[in-house]
Amino acid sequence: MTSLLSRPLAAVAYLCFAATLAFAADAAKPVEQTKKPRIQSVLGGVDLTVFDLPIEDNSPSGPMEILADGRLLFITACGDGLIMKREGDALTTQAKFSVNEIAKAAKLEPVFCEGMGSGSKDSVLIGDRLYLTHHVFSFADNKAYLVVREFVVKSETLIFSREILRVTPGVNEPYMGLQSGGRMAFDGKNLLLATGDFGKPRLTREPGSLMGKVIRIDLKTLKHQIVASGIRSPTGGIFADRETGLLWETEHGPRGGDEINLIKPGKDYGWPDVSYGTNYEREGYGDYYGNGFNTHEGFEKPRYVFVPSIGIGTLAKYPDTGPIEYWHNDYLMAGMASNTLYRVRIEGERVVYVEPVLEGFRIRDIHVSQTGVIYLKTDDARLAISDAKLPENP
Repeated sequence: MTSLLSRPLAAVAYLCFAATLAFAADAAKPVEQTKKPRIQSVLGGVDLTVFDLPIEDNSPSGPMEILADGRLLFITACGDGLIMKREGDALTTQAKFSVNEIAKAAKLEPVFCEGMGSGSKDSVLIGDRLYLTHHVFSFADNKAYLVVREFVVKSETLIFSREILRVTPGVNEPYMGLQSGGRMAFDGKNLLLATGDFGKPRLTREPGSLMGKVIRIDLKTLKHQIVASGIRSPTGGIFADRETGLLWETEHGPRGGDEINLIKPGKDYGWPDVSYGTNYEREGYGDYYGNGFNTHEGFEKPRYVFVPSIGIGTLAKYPDTGPIEYWHNDYLMAGMASNTLYRVRIEGERVVYVEPVLEGFRIRDIHVSQTGVIYLKTDDARLAISDAKLPENP
């Protein structure tokens, strides 16, 4: 990895502000396929229509949201914004904007997307407020940070409102943006943020550190509180189930040991002291992995573990108003390394089983509307939409 400190600061600043990802055509038509891909469970299934999105985005790609009027909002890893609308068999572009230009106008650091896994991490839409997590680089102290910022969604752009939280401490290179976390959820009152270790696990144990934590943020006062600790890499996701009151987190383990965790206040989930995974050999990261392999003794244990790892991804819940009765209140979960979508049956606080239901898609984001329409956004700029019904408002 080339160090930022070896580059002229002016050049780096130019890259941060000006290096946006190119948009392709303004409309996307369904990918021509002889046979449609299908989400197929032993209990029901649904066909998918797949669109090639008119953006170029790198893995890990940025998030998407479904706006109140049914339009689709995409943010790329490097901060380009795109709003699209489905019209018959096509997705048409309604607007384009740049999060970096918005940040520049507000005299803020832009989205920093250099280095392994840096860039836009996640979004949460609450009414007309979009909460976005992304990396920034501070030239004042030559450190990278994960920040949470609030924007107001207008018809064709975003307007910066305020910075919600800056995860401290900042990190010097080398670091791993892949493990910074940044996944969010809304529990009906508070914003929840899951942070990782940035590839510097011992920082998660430093007093006052916000790394490797699940954090609750009061959106009125902006006061934050650490809910749980010992989190390695919540690159997968965090899901607040408002019906059950439970908070689920999907977490990348080291070599093996991807986890589904039930987050409970005050609990320590063990990282970097224990893991069911094993060591990676990565040059330059020193004291990288924990001392207790293949164990979680002394710490809160996962509800489910994948060995080998699947590159566990985001979670979404299939509603009890969806057309496939057998899936009611089940979860859909991405496996990014396995290029697989899973159906997860949870009963109470127990993960009963995990069923693969779709292969061939590296899924970064999942949304399910209240009518059961499924949206799968991939790392190779595709969007798959279930054909049970045309997309409706979520």
